[in-house]
Amino acid sequence: MRRIITIVAVITSMATVGILSSWAEDGQKLYTAYNIWKTSKMRIINFKQGHDIIPAGTEVKDVRLYPPTKKTHLRFRTVKDDQKYTISFVERWHPGKELGDYMDKMFTIKNFEDLTSGLTEMEISAIKQGVLVNGMSKRAVLICYGIPPEHHTPNQSANKWYYWKNRGTKITLVFNQEDKLIQGGNVGAPSVSKGRDIETKLKKLGELRDKDLITQEEYDKKKAKLLEDF
Repeated sequence: MRRIITIVAVITSMATVGILSSWAEDGQKLYTAYNIWKTSKMRIINFKQGHDIIPAGTEVKDVRLYPPTKKTHLRFRTVKDDQKYTISFVERWHPGKELGDYMDKMFTIKNFEDLTSGLTEMEISAIKQGVLVNGMSKRAVLICYGIPPEHHTPNQSANKWYYWKNRGTKITLVFNQEDKLIQGGNVGAPSVSKGRDIETKLKKLGELRDKDLITQEEYDKKKAKLLEDF
């Protein structure tokens, strides 16, 4: 009897901490599988508001379902800055899915280089900037925007996908027979130089903050202004 109780306790503990699928071995690094937008109330639907994102390929840790009893939220921390994020799951937007299904979709053992291997320079640049460009493959769109919510896109083989900027603004994407985006993205390749310029400025801002030359508040304001202008 004691052994049975012990086994049940171990299984319960594993479910509580949100053990990832079998491919995630102990000690193996985990990364975000696609861009995740930072909003005041983050949700699995991944509203595309603003330009502040957790980039695809960001190393994460402490991935778990929360709270242990209801498991209505997904929690994780980004390794670089130890920032904690909590993302809620709204069932009506994801029929036929559970939060645990998304745990396996949002995170991967592939870093950004492996995740984007085989994609074009245009696609990789667009992903880094969090924008869509006509001509992108479905795979590139998934890394850039994440999974289209199932209540309007139940089948990813369809030629139309739907995302949401917010509760009231739908984003419609149309793909051709070759699964290339032909409607809904920007026309023409994104500015690689502009994206790199923003990355450089953000890096310098971070260095100033880390050296205590500017406060966290000043950093946040300057960062927001840069992203808004971008």
